[in-house]
Amino acid sequence: MNLRTRMQLAEHRRRQLTAVCQWQRVELMDHMEPLEHALTSVQTGWRIVDRIRRHPGWLLAGAAGLLLISPKRLSGWMRIGTNGLRMYRQFAPMLRQIGGPR
Repeated sequence: MNLRTRMQLAEHRRRQLTAVCQWQRVELMDHMEPLEHALTSVQTGWRIVDRIRRHPGWLLAGAAGLLLISPKRLSGWMRIGTNGLRMYRQFAPMLRQIGGPR
């Protein structure tokens, strides 16, 4: 083989490998897309934990506030919160479709 043929073979192989890499990137993005929401939730949780670590007084103030509120009131607020969360999860997809790009 002469040098020109080797260079042509190397160029052809490089194009093949580039195409395979591009295909693998697309496949990886397709697999990563469903994880985006879960990872965002995890990141939010870590930020909350980090903030509590930096400000431990907030945790003590929250615990003291819960002790001052009677359990009956606390359960009522928890019920309202869970009902609100349930309604949000039920109606959020519809609201996203209504307010989506036009």
